[in-house]
Amino acid sequence: APAWADLSELFALNLVGWAFGLMAGFHRARSREAERLTRDLGSANAELAELVVLRERLARIEKLESVNRLAGGVAHELRNPLAAIKATVQVTPREGLPEPVLEAFHVIEEEVGRADAAVKSLLGQSRRRPVRGRVVLAELVAEAAGLVRPRLGEVALSVEAPAERCLVEGDTDALRQALVNLLVNAAEAAASRIEVALAAEGERAIIRISDDGPGVSEADQK
Repeated sequence: APAWADLSELFALNLVGWAFGLMAGFHRARSREAERLTRDLGSANAELAELVVLRERLARIEKLESVNRLAGGVAHELRNPLAAIKATVQVTPREGLPEPVLEAFHVIEEEVGRADAAVKSLLGQSRRRPVRGRVVLAELVAEAAGLVRPRLGEVALSVEAPAERCLVEGDTDALRQALVNLLVNAAEAAASRIEVALAAEGERAIIRISDDGPGVSEADQK
């Protein structure tokens, strides 16, 4: 009887050990499976994030393609009226005209030329490369302001430029066009006043254009 009891106890201990080993193996297998699922989930999340980025890029590309098609159509429609304006200005007699009228003709010719260049660029006929050089910003600001003044009506335009020569490296034509665009936008928004200020701040040249218009609403800012 004692021997049988010892044998039963040994069997029970082995059975318990086997059960614990089985449970430990099952736990290890579950842990490995959990680790694999975690890795798979991480990979899936990374792939999903990449798909979202690719989808956003595709949407931007499709939007750009639509804009390009629209720009091409608009450019084609603009060429004929621009050519008519240019031809009319060129054949109009100018003898005896007062100075303000002559200046207006000059502004029309300049702006028609720039518009024609912009149309050609939209149509892909002009692949103009930037032409870098020394630019006297005070002179450039004054020139851009002079081009815009005839269309301001009752809106007052003030220009504040430093006495010293503020020089930068850049493309004169592109900078002039950027300034004219900003001033035209300001003219469309202003109630009565546009202010242009040029300042040298350290190694930087800052041109600030402000107007007393309503600004952009929060709903439209994005």
